[in-house]
This record gives sequence, C-alpha cells and structure tokens, in this order.
Amino acid sequence: LTSLKKLSLWGCGLNESTFTIQENWIKLKALDLSGNEFRSLNFQELKNPWDLRELHLSDNHFDNSILQDFSNLTELQILDLSFNNFSGSIQDFLNLTELQILDLSFNNFYGSIQGFCKLKNILELRLLGNQFTGQIPLCLSNCSSLQLLDLAGNHFEGQFSLSFFANFTNLRYLDLSWNQLVVQTEDSLWHPSFQLQHLGLGGCNLNKPDGSVPEFLRLQHNLSEIDLSDNHLVGSFPTWLITNNPHLQVLDLSNNSLTGYLQLPSYTWQSLDILDISTNKVQGKLPNNIGYVFPQLRFLSVDENHFEGLLPNSIA
Repeated sequence: LTSLKKLSLWGCGLNESTFTIQENWIKLKALDLSGNEFRSLNFQELKNPWDLRELHLSDNHFDNSILQDFSNLTELQILDLSFNNFSGSIQDFLNLTELQILDLSFNNFYGSIQGFCKLKNILELRLLGNQFTGQIPLCLSNCSSLQLLDLAGNHFEGQFSLSFFANFTNLRYLDLSWNQLVVQTEDSLWHPSFQLQHLGLGGCNLNKPDGSVPEFLRLQHNLSEIDLSDNHLVGSFPTWLITNNPHLQVLDLSNNSLTGYLQLPSYTWQSLDILDISTNKVQGKLPNNIGYVFPQLRFLSVDENHFEGLLPNSIA
C-alpha cells in the first residue's frame, strides 16, 4: 500500500496490539483512528519522513506519553485529540506551526493558553471541557484568521470585552460559556466585522451591572444557535433575536430575569427547534398560536415564569 493517501479505521475496536503504522505509508496524508481502544502509537520509529496532514485520534485512551511523538509530524494541519486522557500544559503542540484545526476538547489540559498564540495559521481551536486557567491572552488577537473558537467549560477568569474580536472577519463560531469570565459587549467604539453562526455566552456574567441583552446581536443575521443562559439579563423578551436570524434553530435564554410578555414573530418560523426561556419573569398567557409560529419546535421550556391561563391548543 505504498500509494495509500487516506486511511480511516474509525470505531474498529483496534489497539496498539492489533494495529501498527507501516514504514511504506510514505504518501499517507490523512489517518483516522478515532473511536478505538488505543493507549499508544509510536511515530518515532518511522525512519522515513512522514508528510501527514490530518490525524484524528479522538475517543481513545491516549495520555501524555504519545505527545512527544508529534515532533516528527511538523506538516500536520488538522489534529483531533478530543475525548482522551491527556493532561498537563500545551508545550508539546507549539512546534506544529502548520496547524489549521486543533481539537483538544474534553481532556484535562491545564494552565495558560498563551502558547497557542504562536499558531499563526490556526482557523479552528476547540479547547472546551478542560482545566485551562488565567485570562484570555491578548496575544490571541494575532490569530485573527480564526473561524471557530471554543473555550467553554474551563476556568478562564477576569474581565473580557467582545470588542477583542472586532477584526476577526472570518469568525463564525464563538463559545466562552461556563468559565469565570465577566464579559462586556456594550462597547460603543466597536462594531463586529463578523457574522456568527454559533454564539455561546452561557454563565458569562454578561454586561454587569446592567444585565442588558447584547446590542451587537442586532447586527447578526446568520445565527443558528444562541446561548445567553444564566446571565441575570433584564428587559423584555428579545423577539428580535428570532426575527433577525432566519436560520435560528436553538435559542436558550434560561435562568435570567427577563420580564414582560412573550411576543412571537408575526409569521411562521420553520427553523426554530429548541426554545428555552425557563426561570425568568415573563408573564401573561402563552400565545395561542405558538405551535403554528414554530411548527418544527421539538423542545419548549417555559417553566418557572409568571405565565397564567391554559396551555395553548396549538401545542396541547
């Protein structure tokens, strides 16, 4: 198989005893061993240079012992190590300067992420579900080609303004949820140059002390998922978040302090799949036409509000 360029063995129950990397795979560009039982792989034994561009090792049992092997894989552009047993700092990745997509989700990496600022070609960086700490480093602004940044579920802290991303023209996916950040969005001097498709700001202490719904979202029209839950947001239900985004599928405004009545769009909204406004202070009756306005709705949560009256016939 000296001409082999791509090999995918996802979910085949393999481990280091039943699979070994072959010396003659010198033309291999992409290797996917995700969803197996590996604990180790030895790239160091390869005598010939290996021009591998994609390596997918997610959902195995790898730990830090494999990281030193990546020093021979300097041409890597895509590396997925999510759902493994890695821990420690990120020094082992810093020589992989050609990386465009890096996924370290759901491991136990910790410490600062400042070293990632050296990845000048990075387009997608997924770090969710780790133990990273400290502030989001200012040098990350050097990575302005980022299209996806997911830092959710770590221990980042401190004040952070979304104006940081003002010049990230290609940014499509941003998630800062579930850290210890205090995020400000109301900076009158910035206007987003991006159009997001996913925004996660759950539990981000948004816009303290005012608790206002981010105004920059009035300029966003491509969002399919919005999570602003657990932020003590105040004001009336922001119907404009729905009407601004014709492809919106998920809207989570739960655990805030929104008031007033639930105002629906005046026309049918086919895309909305999940609507969660639980644990707010919205009042009045549930609109009788809610099932007609949102005919594709699979999940609706309105508990712990101040609604009254009967359940609408359109969803009963």
